[in-house]
Amino acid sequence: EALIFNEKDVFIYKKGFLKREKYPKVATGIKPKNIEQQIFMTQIQDEDVRVAVSISKAGTGKSLIALACALEMVEQGLYDKVVVLKPTMAMSDEIVGFLPGEMREGKTYPLFENTFDALESIYNLKKSSFIKDGVKIKNDGFSIFEQLYELGKMDVKLLTHLRGCSKDRTIF
Repeated sequence: EALIFNEKDVFIYKKGFLKREKYPKVATGIKPKNIEQQIFMTQIQDEDVRVAVSISKAGTGKSLIALACALEMVEQGLYDKVVVLKPTMAMSDEIVGFLPGEMREGKTYPLFENTFDALESIYNLKKSSFIKDGVKIKNDGFSIFEQLYELGKMDVKLLTHLRGCSKDRTIF
């Protein structure tokens, strides 16, 4: 498989055929800002691609694009749930172990803070909000995550806590 691209088109060579792909224009309100983001978004949304990888420096939109595409595919009914995975990070000489308490108070909250920031950006662009008991929920990233979690549409997990799990119709 090969990927060929210019400013307007992406061509994917698969199984002896050159296939022209249209760049995705938007995913859950997020528009790609450059060709690298366009290619990444195209790869995530291609059903034939099992794993899409983007390697770039911090702040280039990798998490935002991946989360926007995943949420879009859940909205379209291609998947039932988005699970954001993070590796267990060493905090000085300690490793994140047993995780008691609420996430906002817990040791894992800082690991997923960029995910909550991305959710806030996505939902503020969509001008979407959640209503609970007749009251509009605050549109900060963690509150949005809590609502998606309660609806069974999103979860966050540490890689070490995923071993042995089977997740059908879930995009990671």
